Amino acid sequence: MFRRYALTSFRRGGVRQFADIAPVDVRSQILSELKAAMKAKNTVKSTTIRSVLTEVYSVDKQKSELIPSNKIQDIIRKAVDRRTQVAEEYVKAMRPDLAEKELTEAAVLAEFLPPQLSEEEIDRVLREVIEHKIFQVLKIPSKLSVKSSRHFTHRLTSLL
Repeated sequence: MFRRYALTSFRRGGVRQFADIAPVDVRSQILSELKAAMKAKNTVKSTTIRSVLTEVYSVDKQKSELIPSNKIQDIIRKAVDRRTQVAEEYVKAMRPDLAEKELTEAAVLAEFLPPQLSEEEIDRVLREVIEHKIFQVLKIPSKLSVKSSRHFTHRLTSLL
């Protein structure tokens, strides 16, 4: 597996030095959790992580390059949604044992996703964006949506 490290330079005593800064990468986090699950002989966790890694490798192969962390999180999010929907179907079919298995797998995968904001936090950020941008509607309406979405995304990421 390829690992990408960002090299940053800084001066110490007049000499330029480089420091390896390893970004928090979802792919490396998944691989390390897989290794830990295999060492602990946790078959449910290792099987679940392997199934997601299979999907990630499939997309890597289609794109002919390594996909970024946000795309991996999208794959994981879809896998969690799929498992929760299947669990609901199992509950309707009176199969709580299989539903519990699917929910356990969904919980394992949810560990790799960033925490979700509550509805109140999202409403508060939206109100800030609307109040901030409402005065600019008359000036440049076409650029408003781009600026608003950037501001909204920045505010949401700062809350995480």
